[in-house]
Amino acid sequence: MQDKPQEDEHYYWIDLLRFLSVLLVIVIHVSTPLVNNWREASFGDFMVGNIYDSFSRVSVPVFFMVSGYLLLSKQESVIDFYQKRIKKILIPFVAWSVLYLLWEGYYLGGGYSFLGIIKSIIYEILTGPTFVHLWFFYALLGIYALVPILRLFVSVAKKNELWYLVVVWIFSGPLVSLFEKFSNIDIADKFGLIAGYFGYFVLGYLFSKYDYSRKQIIIFSLFYLILGAGTAIGTWYFSVEKERLFLYFYDYLSINIIVMSALFFIVVQHWGKKKLPVANSRKAFLLKKLGETSFGVYLLHEMVRISLQRGYFGFELTYKTGNPLYSIPITVLVVYLLSFFAIFLLRKIPFLRSIVW
Repeated sequence: MQDKPQEDEHYYWIDLLRFLSVLLVIVIHVSTPLVNNWREASFGDFMVGNIYDSFSRVSVPVFFMVSGYLLLSKQESVIDFYQKRIKKILIPFVAWSVLYLLWEGYYLGGGYSFLGIIKSIIYEILTGPTFVHLWFFYALLGIYALVPILRLFVSVAKKNELWYLVVVWIFSGPLVSLFEKFSNIDIADKFGLIAGYFGYFVLGYLFSKYDYSRKQIIIFSLFYLILGAGTAIGTWYFSVEKERLFLYFYDYLSINIIVMSALFFIVVQHWGKKKLPVANSRKAFLLKKLGETSFGVYLLHEMVRISLQRGYFGFELTYKTGNPLYSIPITVLVVYLLSFFAIFLLRKIPFLRSIVW
């Protein structure tokens, strides 16, 4: 059994997971336009985007699992917990919602004026994310409302009781959604006992209770590859059969993505712990910076990606730049590097650090 996270210990495998997760988020956003263009794209190009997208869908679930691992083990008062969340989540949530409203209105021609944003900001934020990737805040805030209660439960629960909670979550949400998707029966409103992404929080905490052998890690890695391929093939097959883009297998709460995310988390956690960098080394410094900037990169990268897409930097860069087999990873790398260096610099400005921590 693993020890609980210690306040004075730095977890480089957490940095690695955060870095990989935000990189995979960018892969999704770069490849999704190609997937959405499936009718016009060639089969080969579509499958390239589809494969990139399929293997990257573990990104956001892993973010949730990392948060669960770090937060559910901590002992602190409810007041202390929410004071920290206001600083780390609520302030960036409001700030970036406003920034994207302003940016969308000015650069993307969204029809917003500064005065209009001031008048409607509360309405805009309450009715949904002001930009597509900011939905993560809404899901996270909902989970945070349950964290104090979950902490009480996990502090006394046995592992089999935690697994029971996960099973209830899967049966009342993901499995119901799977049944509905492939049938004509709507049962979600009758059996939605526990919904949302909180199950990932519990899984992140639960996986810290186990050790894994090298053989298990190899099997988990192979299973992840098989499921990723199955996700891509299933998306292609049912899209053709139904004559419309079928994206159920991309859903963060689909059974295949839940299992893939769990496998990815376990394998990277295991590998990261085995290959820990020496403290104060260059490798440790770099890995720590990659982890620390991941949240800011997540928030900023859509501005960078769309700016590259529209040529705001003086040149255009998208999956269309060349063969998507290499244009997608090149675009992802450029988006990440520009976002990383921007956030790295912004973090050095005291009054801006609070929104890009």
